[in-house]
Amino acid sequence: MAIVLRDGSGLIIGRVLNIFSSSSAVLTEAFALRSDVRTAKRLNFRNVIFESNFKSLTNRILACNNSSWVTACVEKDILYETLGFDSCSFNFVSKNCNDVALWVARNTISGSCLNDWFVNIPLNLLSLL
Repeated sequence: MAIVLRDGSGLIIGRVLNIFSSSSAVLTEAFALRSDVRTAKRLNFRNVIFESNFKSLTNRILACNNSSWVTACVEKDILYETLGFDSCSFNFVSKNCNDVALWVARNTISGSCLNDWFVNIPLNLLSLL
């Protein structure tokens, strides 16, 4: 899974690629989200927003309700790890938005996504919007 790090104005300031192996898609997403939180902490980010397209996972984290036995331990880790941020939020992002996120992640990892992509939107990305 790819993590794309952007600053408050949308400029790409970094990228991380991780491979997770698990028994389910939601567990893989939980591992990725925990990795995102740990990456933000390691980079000393103070105000963070995390996005996920797994609504059930996002809702459980927002409600501090670890009711899924499959992901409960990882969700507890995520909540514990967020205690050091000045502000932290988790947002559900519809899968309809994934084409754009996938484009940014793939092109960032390959190095072909320029830092000004947010201002000067490439044509192939514009076609997804």
